[in-house]
Amino acid sequence: MWENTKLVINRQMTEDDWRSRSTREVYVGNFTYGRVHATILTKAFEHLFSLLPEYLERYADLSSPVVRTRFVEAQRCAFVEFADEVLSSTAILMDKFVLFGRRIVVGRTHKYENPRQEVPGLDVTPLRKVYAIPCSSDFLGISQRLRRQVYIGNLPKMVSPDTLLEFLTPICKSFREFARSLGSQ
Repeated sequence: MWENTKLVINRQMTEDDWRSRSTREVYVGNFTYGRVHATILTKAFEHLFSLLPEYLERYADLSSPVVRTRFVEAQRCAFVEFADEVLSSTAILMDKFVLFGRRIVVGRTHKYENPRQEVPGLDVTPLRKVYAIPCSSDFLGISQRLRRQVYIGNLPKMVSPDTLLEFLTPICKSFREFARSLGSQ
């Protein structure tokens, strides 16, 4: 009889662990093909976290913020599980860090179950100060004009710049931030 009770408890713990994992796991993508693997990605996150004084203070006994890394889609993206929700929220704030010359995308997985209240991450200001991650207010010094540009490519040759302008201008005018004077016309 006790064995059956144990199984029920273990099943419940597994379900809870699965729910918890969705809040501790993040999507990581935009790798340099063939150069990034689980160890490199884990070491990259460990290095970024090691630059955070708050992490070093609060997680002094933790050997690594990363619990597990699993790659999918021919190693073009991965899912990284962190030790807790605070660390996964912190990893989200590290979005666009550079690894092998590529800006790495870090975001929530599609399985993410939004808790009633989002768990805030650690302070990543030290990473912004050393340009390890982009500054939220100034994307690494990119000019205001570049921030307003959108790349549109792979169009048929018959689509001219005037056709694009005619198509996109009404859409842009619908934005409250639209200012014709800032455009290139």
